[in-house]
Amino acid sequence: RAAAALLSLAQVSAGASAIDGFGLPDAETTGRYQALIAEFRCPKCLNESLASSGAPIAADLRRTVRRLLAEGKADAEIRIRMRVEDGALILIMDDNGQPFDPTRDTGADVTSALEERAVGGLGLHLVKTFADRVSYEFVDGLNRLTMEHDLTKASD
Repeated sequence: RAAAALLSLAQVSAGASAIDGFGLPDAETTGRYQALIAEFRCPKCLNESLASSGAPIAADLRRTVRRLLAEGKADAEIRIRMRVEDGALILIMDDNGQPFDPTRDTGADVTSALEERAVGGLGLHLVKTFADRVSYEFVDGLNRLTMEHDLTKASD
């Protein structure tokens, strides 16, 4: 029985590996996919890569990375890193768009009635309101936004 269970597990694992590369246009894109899922950490397991994690969220994220690559996205367009360090959840987002510092005052109107407000700025206002610390830098041709949330604070 144990041998049969191991054989079944091996067949499922082999099938998952084949599926992971399915739908990518060429060997280069498949290589980028493999490198990204080896680099990205599972949000549930934290110390495991998406490639090695069996968690359902890791499978969903692998599918998302595969879809974005199949759509022609650059690696930098899909880089979001998350870690817990010194009691804080740290989320780092990189993109290769035009330099844009979202930490500047957006001038979001938060007092007028919703139907009277101009479009834009409210999302950035919400991010800056809910994060304990937000910083921005333009480095190596990338916008890098870092948001930190203190996990040790009592929730309201």
